[in-house]
Amino acid sequence: MNKIVIIPPQARDVRAGQDFINCWSVLDQHRRNRRKLLGYQRMLNELGIEATDLTPCGADLAALHERPRLIHAEQPGNWSYPDDVLRARLLQALRQKSGFDERSGLLTLSNDAFGHRDSKRYLIEMPLGLGQSPVNLVGSPFVRRHRRRSYAAIKITGGLYDRLEAILKISERFLEGVVESPQGFAREARVMLEEGIPSGLRSLFPVRCDRRGLIDVARRYADFDLGRAKAPISAARRRLKDGIPWTTFWNSFNEDVLGERVGCLESVINPFLLAIQDPFRTASALIRMEASPAEAPVALAGVVTAEDDYRLVCCDPVKRHLFLKGTARPDQSITWDEVREFVAAQRAGGPTAILKYLLMAARGIYVVADPYDGLTSFERRIAQIHLRYTGIRYPWVSLPRSWEACSPSDYLEHYQATFERYVNTEIVDFLHR
Repeated sequence: MNKIVIIPPQARDVRAGQDFINCWSVLDQHRRNRRKLLGYQRMLNELGIEATDLTPCGADLAALHERPRLIHAEQPGNWSYPDDVLRARLLQALRQKSGFDERSGLLTLSNDAFGHRDSKRYLIEMPLGLGQSPVNLVGSPFVRRHRRRSYAAIKITGGLYDRLEAILKISERFLEGVVESPQGFAREARVMLEEGIPSGLRSLFPVRCDRRGLIDVARRYADFDLGRAKAPISAARRRLKDGIPWTTFWNSFNEDVLGERVGCLESVINPFLLAIQDPFRTASALIRMEASPAEAPVALAGVVTAEDDYRLVCCDPVKRHLFLKGTARPDQSITWDEVREFVAAQRAGGPTAILKYLLMAARGIYVVADPYDGLTSFERRIAQIHLRYTGIRYPWVSLPRSWEACSPSDYLEHYQATFERYVNTEIVDFLHR
């Protein structure tokens, strides 16, 4: 769903509607801008962070921006939407240009709270095409059971395993039928209907399931490369075992769909937590940057507890109090040394929200974004703070428009010739403007 985009009134370099860097000339100018380094240095000084502490290699600020890093990062889940493919292909094309860090790529954040609402809902859906509705994979009991759990702790087992196995099996049989012929698809669909559909999976089937309706659906996909579309589904079904970790399953599936290895975002952003020497100074600076009430606690980091719950590390700089924010559990005092221990144990999820994005920009990281993901309220604040310090827009990179503006978005859309032509045209246009 498109969101209203608000342009900061003081955005000196942002023309109306251009919140993102959407052509090579602007990206190259942004990358080569050296005045921004002074702004980043001033911002880091206020936060009480040394630029040399942002990475394990201890590089200075100028060195960090010599070869900036491009990333497309999400929580682990289903990334098979056409816009995810667009972002991956744009990242691949840009990585081939000179001047970018060879470690640029797709990253996932496992040490984060399981999400199931708003912009994270698509991670637990699977839009399979063939006239089918997007399928919510997990169901409300799973959502209730795993609320606030970390992705890293979730296993695909029990009812979720049964449901996902059934979805993959039906999808594989559908695709095999369409590859054979429209009549073969109609026959296979009717056989499955007669065998009985598992509870809750009727939305996998086209609305019209008479023979003529099924043949019409199959004919609409005559120019799709369904053999290539079937390969990730079949591989996922072979890989699926009762008890497989959620992150392992979806990272492998996304690598098959996007043709790109999925790395670990924690290795990039957890050093940011080690760079914070005085959390009270950092929290006070964030309050000033956001013009927040001075008495309001600030979330600085996310960690995964021994119970596998994701909890926020909050700071009250007035009372000089650090604590784990409770949800079902009460607040719990913590020290910054203990936060560092979470990092060492690989149970930290980096800085939270605004702090994470500001430090990524200072670190020389460009984020490949969805052009119609819009700017949330906290992203607008990020853009405004970044602009205030550097005088330029935040380093979000995107194609000018989304495939969703042209066509319904489902898994099969990116296996058709028209999508390939669209992607190639848009990327060539990006690189030559």
